[in-house]
Amino acid sequence: MKTMKSVLALLMGLMLIFTACKKENIQDENNILPSKFKVDIPSSISSDTQQKLYLAEDTVMGPEVYTHLRFFIHIGEFGADLVQEIIETIREYNLSQEMSFSFTSNDDGRVKNVVIVANQEFENRTWQYKMTITDAENESNEDGGMAMEVYWNTNPVEGVAIIKFSNLNANVDAKYANTMFRVEYSENQETTMGYEEIMRVMISDWPIDSTDRFSLKNMMMFVGRKGDRVDVYGNSDHPNAWLLIPDNPGLDWAFVASSNSVEDIAVAEVGLPPNTLNTTQRSVILGQYSLKNVLMNEITEWFQRTYHILPDSASLAQYLHNADAPGMFNRNGFVQGGGTPPSEDYNVLIDALNDLTPYNPYDVSQLHISFEAGK
Repeated sequence: MKTMKSVLALLMGLMLIFTACKKENIQDENNILPSKFKVDIPSSISSDTQQKLYLAEDTVMGPEVYTHLRFFIHIGEFGADLVQEIIETIREYNLSQEMSFSFTSNDDGRVKNVVIVANQEFENRTWQYKMTITDAENESNEDGGMAMEVYWNTNPVEGVAIIKFSNLNANVDAKYANTMFRVEYSENQETTMGYEEIMRVMISDWPIDSTDRFSLKNMMMFVGRKGDRVDVYGNSDHPNAWLLIPDNPGLDWAFVASSNSVEDIAVAEVGLPPNTLNTTQRSVILGQYSLKNVLMNEITEWFQRTYHILPDSASLAQYLHNADAPGMFNRNGFVQGGGTPPSEDYNVLIDALNDLTPYNPYDVSQLHISFEAGK
């Protein structure tokens, strides 16, 4: 999917803006910016390998979907890497108090203004600090030239970062004018739901590619780490997507996954409900609309429309055997769908899936991210 590849290309370009602006050899233990703002995801469940959702010549359906799942998770993680990189770069300016300064981006040659203030309200909370980065030439625009807005506390570390791509790099294509990105991170044990650290990643208004019916518009992803185990769940919204029957386009890619960062293995369960589905029930999102159920229903209806007969049940079951849940992975990618796990190490991860539920598909389709100043 070239749309997804363009995500990586754009995010990498934005990271280069700030890498080029770093100051060298500046460290201060009193620095008010956090040194960490993301949860790392094992490569078994996060990969930059691209895979088509469905190819007509495939002999087995299921591996393609699971492989694409790893790429989707990678997109979310890469976005979190962008936020981490920006914070690390600004941290090099040795910030220990409220202040403001400017720098010129090597990427678009424009001045970016940075302002840090204390004790700021955001979403019914008072945060210790707020940092804004604006594009100086765009500050007279309706959006105030806002490129990034971060609210955070230092002990324990927790915060929210919001990004607008087009103001980070004025050279990006105009179609990204409304694209927004949000990362939440917390080490606060009162809010981490039993995990040692958690992260939420959201993307809204990614431009739809008219040449790719699986083009992504919005996404939401949660990541939680507890020791060596990293749990991930989320959804992506594909307004124009369809599999075999084009009558009612619009799919939500819903998933839950659990991984071991030391063994670098993972398991995942995928659902493909319509993006208009308005429910939080796991039994519906991942049960009724499980990957295997959706594919089986699509193939059955396609057979009836095309040949006016039902497909052979035994052949259909064999054809879709790798669509069984859960999908299992190692550091090299997809291993198998369902069946006996390759090793006992997978069992604890399979058990963990039962406690994970994706977001409401409708909520993801309606997601719109904005800066506090723009509300």
